[in-house]
Amino acid sequence: MVEREWSFVIGDHTVVLVAAICGLASEVELIRGAMDRCRPRAAGISVTTAQIENLRKWNASEEQPEPDYSDFDIFYMREMSRFGDVVLPSPSHLFTVAAGDATGMDVVGLDMDDDDYTDLYMANVTPVSLFFDSIFRKRRLRKHFEGSAEEVVLRLDEAGRHPEGIARIEAEREKHMAGRILECASSYGRFLAVVDYERAEGVRRRLGEQALTVT
Repeated sequence: MVEREWSFVIGDHTVVLVAAICGLASEVELIRGAMDRCRPRAAGISVTTAQIENLRKWNASEEQPEPDYSDFDIFYMREMSRFGDVVLPSPSHLFTVAAGDATGMDVVGLDMDDDDYTDLYMANVTPVSLFFDSIFRKRRLRKHFEGSAEEVVLRLDEAGRHPEGIARIEAEREKHMAGRILECASSYGRFLAVVDYERAEGVRRRLGEQALTVT
């Protein structure tokens, strides 16, 4: 079985990291179980602070608007649908925000904000790479991947790492999220981090470098 949850002791603080597959409705039970075991004082998810508020509004709305799916969103949902119901926004994100609102637990965004991401994108992605990406994009979105849910989501992440430079951006996002988790653990003492599966290994590795123990 693929490991999906890790506990880190960092100084006097505890971090529980959960690698959740974005979009799969069944992942809610993974998060619920982690919350029951961890009893966190706060939680974070791998979205921006602004997106936390959007998720809260989505949960409160009686009639959710039809999401504006990108070509890649549709490709992702098609490939992941064999593993269960797939919904965007991700049920793991929506559940974490709802659980926080129901219990009074703070829920924070772990990802970098849009301005920082834009600056990083401009520094790493060139017009030439965007041109070649537009030529081959449709071909990539016709692929079909075999394997477990964990294997397929990693293959999808690899397919989405275009144009050239996106891999460097994703590594910076992982570094940023690990830093935010450490900040939050220092503030709250016991912290649950729900990170999308494809980014979780990079975050786990960085947290492990700071931890006294890892289980």
